[in-house]
Amino acid sequence: MLRFPLIRSALLPLLGLLLMAPAAHARRPGHGGRGDGLMNPQAIERVAQRLGLEEAVVARLKDKLFAAKARSIELKAELETARLSLKRELDQAEPDRAAAMKAIEEVGRLRTELRKLKTGALLDVRAELTPAQREQLKAMRSEFRERRRGKRHRGGAPDAPPPPDAPSPPDADDLDD
Repeated sequence: MLRFPLIRSALLPLLGLLLMAPAAHARRPGHGGRGDGLMNPQAIERVAQRLGLEEAVVARLKDKLFAAKARSIELKAELETARLSLKRELDQAEPDRAAAMKAIEEVGRLRTELRKLKTGALLDVRAELTPAQREQLKAMRSEFRERRRGKRHRGGAPDAPPPPDAPSPPDADDLDD
């Protein structure tokens, strides 16, 4: 009888850590998490200039991206609160299974809503571009990924040659979207 409470009290905090660790690692800047990318309204200026977008298009995109960014901030705060509620529930001496499952559902719902928001913003950007501009944007994204991948492999030195045993960088066709 004594072993079950001991196991439960040891496993529940461990389970909570396992559920939280990947998300916490992904949010740390410069540690593998994705940046805002096109969700960053200021990035639109640089991209628009390279793509030759008209001012009216840039203005529409900025409006949409600022609104998406504001909602993203709200969702991230709600997500952190939901994660905290889950952690608190799992840290209880006698966690309520139904409450824990409900908290997990809420975390999942918020993550889905955040992903849908980001995808919607990307689709908004794409809808404003010509097919040629979309291809140019795709090439720019591949170029950015290649530079970022190179920095990771070379310890952050953007112009340093790769180590002799490093694999050659993939072709742009090999990169995911």
